[in-house]
Amino acid sequence: MTNNLFDLAIFLGGAYMIYCAINMKANNVLKAGVIIPVSIHPGSIKDKEGLKAYTYPRLLGQGIAMVIMSAIGIFCDLLGFGMAHLILYIVVLVGYVITNRKFEQGKSKFY
Repeated sequence: MTNNLFDLAIFLGGAYMIYCAINMKANNVLKAGVIIPVSIHPGSIKDKEGLKAYTYPRLLGQGIAMVIMSAIGIFCDLLGFGMAHLILYIVVLVGYVITNRKFEQGKSKFY
């Protein structure tokens, strides 16, 4: 049951990332702490349109991946595949760290 609470938190975090990506695209809102660092003022961004074009597909993809991963994790727990759940999390965590690092390095050229 505790694992499912963690999966639920991941699901909600992924859903929030999807919401922020869509809100950025539709309403031109750059959410501090999600899209840009809290220390960066939105008015100081050199190329807002370039940042949005670069960020949108990546943020949306990461959010979708988190939602899918958490749903699979919940089903693995319900079906008793604890080891598969652990392997899934290790693989996704390593991939997430690598892609997020490259993602943040790419975004920094727009600040």
